[in-house]
Amino acid sequence: MLRSARAYMYINRPAKFPAVLRPGAIYLIWIIILSIGSCQNDDSSARSNGSANTVNQQKAAGKNQPQLSLAEKMLAGSNEPYLIFNLPDSTMTIKMAGTILKDIHYNYIDDNSTLRKFIAELSEDSIVSCSIRRLHLFAAAEKFGDTLVNIVSSATNVAKEHIQHYIPQQMTIVCSNNLVFSVVTEIDGESLSFWENQLERTRLFAGQILAGAELIHLRFGAEDAMSLYGVSGPGTGILLRY
Repeated sequence: MLRSARAYMYINRPAKFPAVLRPGAIYLIWIIILSIGSCQNDDSSARSNGSANTVNQQKAAGKNQPQLSLAEKMLAGSNEPYLIFNLPDSTMTIKMAGTILKDIHYNYIDDNSTLRKFIAELSEDSIVSCSIRRLHLFAAAEKFGDTLVNIVSSATNVAKEHIQHYIPQQMTIVCSNNLVFSVVTEIDGESLSFWENQLERTRLFAGQILAGAELIHLRFGAEDAMSLYGVSGPGTGILLRY
C-alpha cells in the first residue's frame, strides 16, 4: 500500500525538470528539425532561382533595348507619328518624336500564333520594323458633316481633306513586309465606294496568292480605330514586338 502511494506521488508530482523523452518524441523533434532545414534550403534555392531569373530577364531586356532604341530614334527623328505593336499584350502605342500620344488595346479575332510565326520568319530578333504601304477604308460612319468640317477648317486654317470626319467600321493596313492588318469595329457604317472596295479585295487576294501576304484580323474600339486611321498613311513607320 505504501509502495503504491509512493508510486502515485512520484508519477503525479510537479516536474522541476523535463521528463525523459520517449523515442517517439525524439523522432518527432528530428523530423521538425529536418523540415526546418529543408524549408531554409528551399527558401535559399527560391531566392537563387529568383535572382537568376531576374538576371536573365535583365539580359534579355538589355539585348533588345538597344535595337528598339535605334529603331525608335530613326522613327522619332522624322517628326511623324509612328505605331508600336506589342503583340503578346495586344496593345498598340501611337508615338511621335518619342512621346506617347495614345495607348490602345485591341483583340485578335483569329489565333495570333500565325502572326508570331510570320514575323519570326522575317527576323531572328524580337523586333521587326516596317512601314505602311497603303491604307484602305472599306466602310465607315460619318462623325462630322461637311458643314462642321468647313467650320473647323476655317477656324483652324487646316485643309478640309486633312480633317478626319469618319469613324472606321472596316479598314485594311498593308505593310511593306507583306503583313496586312484587317481592322474592324463594332459600329454600323456604310460602304464608301463599291468599286474601290472590290479593287482592294482583288489586290489583297493577289497579294496573298502571289506574294504570300499574311492577313491578320483585329478588333478595335471605334474611337481607337479612328485614332489609328487618323495618324496612318503611306510611309507611316511601324515597330512590331513579339
